[in-house]
Amino acid sequence: MLDRTLIALAVLASPAWGLAFQDAAAQRDLTELDLEELLQVEIDDVVSASLHPQRTFDSPAYATVIRGDEIRAHGYRTLGEILRSVTGMYVTYDRNYAHVGVRGFFVPGDYNSRVLLLVDGHRINDPVYGGYGLNFDAPVDPDLIERIEVIHGPGSALYGSNALFAVVNVINKRGGDLAGGEGAFEAASHGTYLGRATFGGASDDGRQWLVSARAFDSAGDDLFYDDFASTPSGGHTRDTDFERAYSLNAQYDWSDWSFNAAYAWREKGMPTGSYGVVFDDPDNRTVDATGYADLSWRPDVGSGRTALVRAYFTDYRYWGDYVTDDTFQGGPPDLLYHDRVIGETIGLDARLAFERALGGRLTVGIDTRWNVAQDQKGWDSVHGVYYDTTDDSLESGVFLQDEIALGEHTTLVAGGRYDHYESFGGTFTPRGALVYAPDEQSAYKLLYGEGFRAPNASELAYNVGSIANVPDLEPERMSSLEAVIEHAFDRGWRASASLFHYDVEDLIVRGPDPVTAELLYRNVGEVVGDGVELELERRFERGRRVRLSHALQYVRDDDTGERAVNSPRNVTQFLAETPLFTDGLLAGVECIYVGSRTTFGGDMAPGYVLTNLALRAPRLAPGVELAVIARNLFDVRYFDPVGPELVQDALEQDGFSLALRLTVGR
Repeated sequence: MLDRTLIALAVLASPAWGLAFQDAAAQRDLTELDLEELLQVEIDDVVSASLHPQRTFDSPAYATVIRGDEIRAHGYRTLGEILRSVTGMYVTYDRNYAHVGVRGFFVPGDYNSRVLLLVDGHRINDPVYGGYGLNFDAPVDPDLIERIEVIHGPGSALYGSNALFAVVNVINKRGGDLAGGEGAFEAASHGTYLGRATFGGASDDGRQWLVSARAFDSAGDDLFYDDFASTPSGGHTRDTDFERAYSLNAQYDWSDWSFNAAYAWREKGMPTGSYGVVFDDPDNRTVDATGYADLSWRPDVGSGRTALVRAYFTDYRYWGDYVTDDTFQGGPPDLLYHDRVIGETIGLDARLAFERALGGRLTVGIDTRWNVAQDQKGWDSVHGVYYDTTDDSLESGVFLQDEIALGEHTTLVAGGRYDHYESFGGTFTPRGALVYAPDEQSAYKLLYGEGFRAPNASELAYNVGSIANVPDLEPERMSSLEAVIEHAFDRGWRASASLFHYDVEDLIVRGPDPVTAELLYRNVGEVVGDGVELELERRFERGRRVRLSHALQYVRDDDTGERAVNSPRNVTQFLAETPLFTDGLLAGVECIYVGSRTTFGGDMAPGYVLTNLALRAPRLAPGVELAVIARNLFDVRYFDPVGPELVQDALEQDGFSLALRLTVGR
């Protein structure tokens, strides 16, 4: 019944309903609107869809832009909390890592390797697992974000591997946006504390600088798992859900140059007994650290041309301590097993764009990454070293894209990219889009794109050793066809609809070898997805906004026809930001519905509605803001499906929590 109600709401919010309303109301031309109304129909700009600024309506993609003021209005602390509000996205948490699903697709055990994450254009996906964190393990501080651009669908024609289902580009504020100092402190339920200090500024000659540090500490919740009721703790676990993290960010801009650096370190306890560890032992923990630095140069190359050259270094480190009961092999009941991963990458990007070439705007570029370290090691003090690999690899790509004006209102975008990997050779991914924009308020798009995910170093290293006749791993490949309608009405209304179909072939899945029964990775099967995404938004004066989005999708195994694991049919988001009676009190409301999902074991995790509320007094005193944030306001009990490394089939998520945040700036 709840699914039907939400579908009905989404249909009412669809462009078809809006167009009917427009016809009945005899829509006015933009030239007839006053200044206030023009501001309300503002269309966001996006860079990531074509590597240059353009309105979302003009871009050859279905794009979502999340502004920094919207992030602040809801009190988001992590990238995962932000992405959970994006049309067609949902987040799963296994009490260690958060994982993002897109358009009904999520593979249990994946570390977000099928969505590409960029920060100011810098690739964050690590060179070992091909993934990244979404919680405090990400080198992203929501308080520093100017906007986030989400490009739905495959983006490998511009970005190469990992850009399978989406490209997420986090664009940070610059020093001139702050021009002073700011500090924040948050205290929340479960012994949780968060602090931040930021300083930035700009000089008269155009130089800008910013430095910021953030620290987080949480004791975590006391949990109970019936699957471990026979253990000495009776299934209860305390002091094992802890989390500690800190991050650093630095920026410096001068003339045509820009320097960016960030580092995030996070330690997380493992309360779930995953991977067969001893339950309720606080020594079970993982540590993830990601850091990067890049230097970008945007030289003046003449009228009608733009250029960018970027050199960068990325470092990823992982440590894991797992307490295991080794008595069945004659060892101790608390044997400590260690995991270690080191991933280091040196890279160079370069691109050049011509405004008038080959019929339109031509963009060419190269991308080279030398993974100087892809090292993995596992050992304990009794049995010694289980595996120890020290690899490196070279990845390179070249791309070309042309945006051709077929008429006053029609643009054809065509392009492709060729990548070469040492592990499997070369691959080509094309892209095509037809964009028809009859006026400033409308856009109709037909999009075709392909994407791929190269087998990562962890998957390649696992398929060695004692296993005979190991299959060669090929990249996963995706093809997508999409039709998009976008329209802006007067009075601040904006509506969009996307109808999509995709196929993912050669999925890399871990399973038993049919002959030896040894576990290994191989390319198997095909997944097919069909769906529609609808969005309706209105922006009002005084910073008020309301947005309703709904994704209806059906994702299935093409061979068996069975519904994909952890794939909800329906995902709905409702967000609103508004003053309450006075501009001195602001409210941010978020309601998220995720439909029922099948689990890895074949059961069903019920759908749920999650409600979050943030109340802010932005001018409590000069330069002082006070916020009260209620997460899971109605204390809803809900579960996320998890992977086969856990005994549980689904894990209960956090109930009601309350946070108090104080921000002081000048």
